[in-house]
Amino acid sequence: MIGRIIAASVALLAGAASAQEPTLPFVLKQVGPGVYAAIDGPEHKAGSNAGFVIGDDGVLVVDALFTPDAARALVAEIRRLTPKPIRYVVNTHYHLDHTGGDQVFRDAGAIIVAHSNVRTWVRTNNVNLFGDRITPEIRTQIEGLPLPDLTTDKDLTIWLGSRKVVDFDGKELSEKQLAAKYGVKFTPTIQFFPDTLDEVKDTTPQKREIIRIPGYLKPDDFLDVFRFVQQKSYGTKTFREFLKSERS
Repeated sequence: MIGRIIAASVALLAGAASAQEPTLPFVLKQVGPGVYAAIDGPEHKAGSNAGFVIGDDGVLVVDALFTPDAARALVAEIRRLTPKPIRYVVNTHYHLDHTGGDQVFRDAGAIIVAHSNVRTWVRTNNVNLFGDRITPEIRTQIEGLPLPDLTTDKDLTIWLGSRKVVDFDGKELSEKQLAAKYGVKFTPTIQFFPDTLDEVKDTTPQKREIIRIPGYLKPDDFLDVFRFVQQKSYGTKTFREFLKSERS
């Protein structure tokens, strides 16, 4: 009898702990070896999308999400996946939904990297962006945003150990060269490719792609692109046809 009571108590405690476990504000997807996308969840608590790369000796994060709470959740997920330090957070632009969690990453040890304009605009232009919709809480958050530690208006190469960018044809390229080769004009751009090298063999760079995400998409559309690729629907239909069949 005592054994049954103890077992029941343990089960109740485990159930309570599970019930109290917070839901992540984003969906975490691995998109390549050591490369992850944090996609804003259905309740939009993350405010935008982010990503990170785990290199040989550290982690680089791309964008810091909208709120410190969302950023803290992302830091926790990174630390769950790797003991390597978070060395950099790169702001693709100054908007609050991409810079709101910067201080959390700085506190975690990251250097904030951005274009030179971000350092000038991140506080003033974010206030202007909200206009008469701004709340006292948002204004306070903007005023407290940290300024980037490292800025540039030119190309910048960040090495995470010995990790290199190598194209399917074996050529080692800089980020700028790779972007030019595939016609990538701005960030964020996410490209999807077939599973095997045989499927991209002897094809021109842009014909190697299954599909690309050229900039920001709504979270539902963003996830649908991943489903389209994961289910290999691209073999029988266009993405537009896939959406129509999924949502009809």
